Amino acid sequence: MSVRAKCLKGRAHIFGDQSAFYEDVKRSRVFALLTVFVLGVACFLPPIHQDPLYHHFANHAKHLGIGNFWNVVSNLAFLIVAALAWPRRDYMNKPWQRRCFRILVLGISFVSIGSTYYHWQPSEASLFGDRLPMTIVFMCILTMTIGERVDGQLGETLLWPLLLIGASSAVYWRLSGDLRPYAVVQFYPLIAIPLMLIF
Repeated sequence: MSVRAKCLKGRAHIFGDQSAFYEDVKRSRVFALLTVFVLGVACFLPPIHQDPLYHHFANHAKHLGIGNFWNVVSNLAFLIVAALAWPRRDYMNKPWQRRCFRILVLGISFVSIGSTYYHWQPSEASLFGDRLPMTIVFMCILTMTIGERVDGQLGETLLWPLLLIGASSAVYWRLSGDLRPYAVVQFYPLIAIPLMLIF
C-alpha cells in the first residue's frame, strides 16, 4: 500500500470514528431530552386512577368451563415466544446483554402466567400480577436498545436501576391507586425506542 493510500485510509478511519461519536452524542441528547420531557409531563398531571370498566371485556365467551376463554388462551402465545427465545439466551456478545436477555425471556413467561390469571379472574389484585412482569419486559427491551444504540456501558449501568423503577411503578400503583409512574414505564419505551432507532 502506498503512502497516500495509507494516509487516506487513516483519515477515513479518524473521520469515521468522529462521525460515530457525533451520532452517539446526538442519540444521547435525544434520549436525555425525551426523559426530562416525559417525567416533567407526568409530574404535572393529576393522579390517574384505574377505570373499573377496564375489567369488563368485550368477549365473555365461556368454553370448557373457562370464562373469558379467548382472552385467557390467547396469552399462551407469550409462553410460546419465551420457549422459542430461551435457547438463544447465550447468543448475545456481552455478559450483561445475555443477562438482560434471560430476564426478558423470564419476564415474557411470567406475563403469560399473570395475564392468563388476570383475564380468567379480572380484578385489581390479579391485574397487578399481569402488570408487574410487563414492567420487566418493557425495561429489558429499553435497556438493550440503549446499550445497542446509545452507549453499551450506559445500557449495562441502567439494567438493574431500570428494572427496579419498572417494578416499583407497578407496586406504587397497587398501593396508591395512581397509574402515572406505571404509564411512564409502559409508554416511555414506546416513544424512546423508535426515536433511538431513527436517530
